[in-house]
Amino acid sequence: MKNLNKLLLIGILAISILFVGCSMPWSKTEGDSNGFSIGGGSSSSSSSTGGVKLEFDENNPPSEMIKGNPYTFAFIFKNYQEHEVKDLVLKTQGFERDFITGLDEEYQLNVIPKATEITGEGVYPGLIVEGVVGDNFEGNYNFNPVFEYAYTALTSYREQICVPDKMNKCDVNIEKSIKQNGPLAIRVDKLNSFEDSIRIDFSVSNSGSGKVVSPEDPFNTKGYANPYKLIGVKLGSSDGDCHHVGVEDYQLIKDRSNFYCTFSRNSDVSYSSQIIVNLEYMYHNELKKKITIKDLNAGY
Repeated sequence: MKNLNKLLLIGILAISILFVGCSMPWSKTEGDSNGFSIGGGSSSSSSSTGGVKLEFDENNPPSEMIKGNPYTFAFIFKNYQEHEVKDLVLKTQGFERDFITGLDEEYQLNVIPKATEITGEGVYPGLIVEGVVGDNFEGNYNFNPVFEYAYTALTSYREQICVPDKMNKCDVNIEKSIKQNGPLAIRVDKLNSFEDSIRIDFSVSNSGSGKVVSPEDPFNTKGYANPYKLIGVKLGSSDGDCHHVGVEDYQLIKDRSNFYCTFSRNSDVSYSSQIIVNLEYMYHNELKKKITIKDLNAGY
């Protein structure tokens, strides 16, 4: 009888834990991670934070070079942004220049095509450097170049929302939709309704693989406060009156920033609208390549 009671007790506890687990506050439903939106309905999101990615054509250059022999460096730039990049500067770093000939210190690219929904990322394969030679050293040499590049990047953000009424309530059923493009990611943190205005609080974070840098010194990645331009913020057709928070200007501190904008409301009742935000900034990234230059005559 005692064993039977124990089995019944264990069964009741198991069922209780199951029901409690289903109602835990951290349980997520589909769409919870799509950002801050007001209003019922389904949700969708689309984002790209890739910026410009640098890679090489296969085996150009190889991971092993022979001392004194010429090689081709075929650079491929892939642009995941929805705008052309017209000012990218590439610098070659990290090696003894007396040992390497044929590779300039700096290259400038005029246009990298934009990404589109039809063709995908924009590709620029036009930077081909021929006749790169490693020489004037003894034994094998770890070439291992670093390719740093900087360019003007843009972030575009669009979210469909319900603007609440003067009582901060929303009765409009909308499809929650977020679309953004660019290495800096934007998030709507708060939306508050007042008597005659709407206030929206935004956060900005670096979601790309590089760093925001100063346009005056784009290859200095040690800056503490890195600037960006707030090109514009709209709620529907209304321009926002925007202000940065906690700093002297629109800057990223440890890859994060906050600002808010106020807008005049165009209706006393709740209504469907869109938030549109555009940022501009200088972005820096790099690619490291492991290359060993072998001296076939070493030891003889």
